[in-house]
Amino acid sequence: MSDIRVTVPPLDELKEAFAKFDTESSGAIPVHDLGALLRSVGVVELKEDDLQALISEEMFDKNFDLPEFLALMVEIGHTLPAPGTEKKELRKAFKAADSDKDGYLTPDELRQAMDGMAAEPLGDDEFQVMLDECRRDAEIEEGEPIKIDAAVRFFLTS
Repeated sequence: MSDIRVTVPPLDELKEAFAKFDTESSGAIPVHDLGALLRSVGVVELKEDDLQALISEEMFDKNFDLPEFLALMVEIGHTLPAPGTEKKELRKAFKAADSDKDGYLTPDELRQAMDGMAAEPLGDDEFQVMLDECRRDAEIEEGEPIKIDAAVRFFLTS
């Protein structure tokens, strides 16, 4: 994960969003509404598993009050990458691998970029499948280089 962080919305925006989900005006919302509340304030990168990891086990059968929500937002603000970070990192890695700086990647350049980003390099068969899917997605014939923008789009949507 990048060291760039999500900007937590201003306190008044968080309180307003919380109030919209507090339909009974009880000062609390059911925990099962928390994901929707977080998305409403712009936290779209948080996956269900990540949300569950942030909320303690004993909280799942209870309601979430405003102070707990605000504390969670502070925690999230310190753990999620800023929106667009992944796209920037992909573009940077692909440009670094583009040896002739023409905006296109040969299979070898794409392999170099992928190996540099992956925790574990792809096997030859895995790389070939990924390369074929990327070419198919970008409507590129075999043997033609892949435009960097098309490669970024492919990896963000696959």
